[in-house]
Amino acid sequence: MTLTHGRFISYEYDRMVVLFSMLDGNKEIPCAVSTSAMDELDGVVRARAGQREGQFMRLRERIEACAAGKYQATEFEGTSTQTNARWQIRLTRFIYIVSHSGRESF
Repeated sequence: MTLTHGRFISYEYDRMVVLFSMLDGNKEIPCAVSTSAMDELDGVVRARAGQREGQFMRLRERIEACAAGKYQATEFEGTSTQTNARWQIRLTRFIYIVSHSGRESF
């Protein structure tokens, strides 16, 4: 199924990632993109923390197109750790899809 726009979730300074989601039908797919990948796409040295949401919105089409292409191609890496496992799937340079079985949280 094709991924579509989800929502901006937050910027996590400690992890230097922007969390966002995409939709696979009615299923929300949690994703993350590193701030270094966004800075490279945007052609800036390092955006400030207060600029991250705006930066993501400007780059959203490119980031989501990359994530959706990898998701459709099922180019996943990752290992599960338990029954209620969390998978981190590296898509391309610093873009991740995080899926959970059971309760969803970031």
